[in-house]
Amino acid sequence: MNILFLNITLNWVFKLYKEYIYSIKEFIDKYYAHKSINIKIIHIEADDEIKIKRFMNNNCNNDCNNDCNNNCNNNCNNNCNNDCNNNCNNNCNNNCNNNCNNNCNNNCNNNCNNNCNNNCNNNCNNKDENENDIIFSKILEYDKIFYTGTIEMLNTLIKKLELSQSPISKLFFFNIEQMSHPSYYKMIRKIDNLINIVDYTEENIPFFKDIYKNTYLIPPYFNISNNISIDSKRIDILSLINNKYRETIISKIKVTKKQQICLLKNCYGDIRNNYYSKTKIYINIHCSEEHKTMEMIRIVNLIMNKVIVLTQPSICSDIIFLKKYLFICNDQDDFTFEIQNILNNYDLYYDKIYGDFNQDIYLNYLLTCYDKLINDLFE
Repeated sequence: MNILFLNITLNWVFKLYKEYIYSIKEFIDKYYAHKSINIKIIHIEADDEIKIKRFMNNNCNNDCNNDCNNNCNNNCNNNCNNDCNNNCNNNCNNNCNNNCNNNCNNNCNNNCNNNCNNNCNNNCNNKDENENDIIFSKILEYDKIFYTGTIEMLNTLIKKLELSQSPISKLFFFNIEQMSHPSYYKMIRKIDNLINIVDYTEENIPFFKDIYKNTYLIPPYFNISNNISIDSKRIDILSLINNKYRETIISKIKVTKKQQICLLKNCYGDIRNNYYSKTKIYINIHCSEEHKTMEMIRIVNLIMNKVIVLTQPSICSDIIFLKKYLFICNDQDDFTFEIQNILNNYDLYYDKIYGDFNQDIYLNYLLTCYDKLINDLFE
């Protein structure tokens, strides 16, 4: 089975969930290899109007060949006529120059234009081949399409599929937004209820379950080394301050001068993971007051790195599989108290939370979630 993960989002947005998307491919490749599932991941910058236009209109060949052939014909005719006239005139006497030129030019132009146009078409087709990942017709070759991006673009994809008489059931929408945010939920409700929904967190699933035909929970997966130990923990407090709301909340939490605190803004991949592996406590602040869903893509990574997570409350934390690893703090005073209490007794807390930590428990949970999706893919 061939599956396309198609992402049409802004670059900075793609950075936020890129690892989640690639981790799904990694997980399927590792645990479902016997199913022969081939996944291709593509990202198109949402601001790249040219690529999106070519992708949706599938008009590369027409536009390219028209422009290319016009330029080619002009250059080819000029060069070809000059060469042909010289050769022809040398072989003909003065009396037949006119006839010879006419015949020679016609033959030469035909041969020259054919060769030139062939070269031009090949160049254009090669351009298509190099960029075939953004040509809509290629999408139809995939058995399933998992899409992330705007609802408007999703609806355009649906119309394209309908026009090509392809079943809508082959289309899956990857939701990476928080349904606790009113505007996000309102946006999602614009999706046709026949579309399959894939989501990253337990807290979003109730928003979809009774509305959409098929809803799948695919929690984040991070393959972290088991070598992380208490001895590697040198950063007392870590948090994210990439917006004013988070920065304001963090500034109100009291810490002592002796405590080493590290605040990140734009940090991804291995560099960020290196911080996680060395951190004792992470303070999880939502993006705004309207965001009330737990940031599980980040939190799962923290837990796998054996970080103690202090977090603001969320809309339904009781249904989160990893809830026992979360310390809920309702206000700044709660954060301050828990930080001091944990750091003063860190060895005790670390041993209590991660002393018997077993990644296999979470792995089995993931397999249960994935099994439902994988089985339905082959129905």
